[in-house]
Amino acid sequence: MSYKPRGLAFDQFNVGDIFVCQARTVTEADTVNFAGVSGDYNPLHTDDEFGKTTPVGARIAHGVLGLAIATGQANQLGVFEGTTLALMQQTIKYTGAIKFGDTIHLELK
Repeated sequence: MSYKPRGLAFDQFNVGDIFVCQARTVTEADTVNFAGVSGDYNPLHTDDEFGKTTPVGARIAHGVLGLAIATGQANQLGVFEGTTLALMQQTIKYTGAIKFGDTIHLELK
């Protein structure tokens, strides 16, 4: 039996389609691990006392960690599996901080 991709081809997408993925809770461990992988040890993400002095009042996850989680969530949807060659462009707008314990999900429109 040969592999059959479950992804959609370009002409199978419609303007207005919405794909919603399963939610995921972001943990302190996620942020610590991401700091290690990325080398981004900004105290906003790694220093509890510093985090308390910020407008958010606590440490937060890296914005790019949220983006990385969203990338994984998009993959889990399967709509691009086996039909995507490359990601050519992305426009990101951060609308709020991700705190430890926040549960996030991706909606592709």
